[in-house]
Amino acid sequence: MFGEERASWRKSCEVDGVVADIWLVPPQCAGLRIVGHLDVAAAKRVVALMMDAFAATPDGENFTLFCDYSALTGADPDARTILQDAVKKHKDRFHVIHYLVPSKLIAAAVQVSGLWHGIPTKTWTSRARMELELVRTGGK
Repeated sequence: MFGEERASWRKSCEVDGVVADIWLVPPQCAGLRIVGHLDVAAAKRVVALMMDAFAATPDGENFTLFCDYSALTGADPDARTILQDAVKKHKDRFHVIHYLVPSKLIAAAVQVSGLWHGIPTKTWTSRARMELELVRTGGK
């Protein structure tokens, strides 16, 4: 999904049943998927994956990031803080962040967090619509 089949780079991790994948889709799109319940240990590994993706790209290259959180079953408050702080710290690396979430209620909460980290965000509850957005933004 979200350009995975066209990825130029990909890395994954698994921590206590949480699986995370990140991939780069030229020219400036990236995908991130998290499956399971995010705890502190998994959040730290997800942040490490994000840093690896930054390191795999030329300096100054920014991303439109597509996050698939549709199978994220929850997140501990400290884990959310770790992930949000990392995104905010590197906000200059993101053009826009798109989130696929399972419900409109969660979409509203994600939009509020987007206000906090200062990165334009869009939330989606439709995988098909989000995939169309990936094609529209250049992850062909």
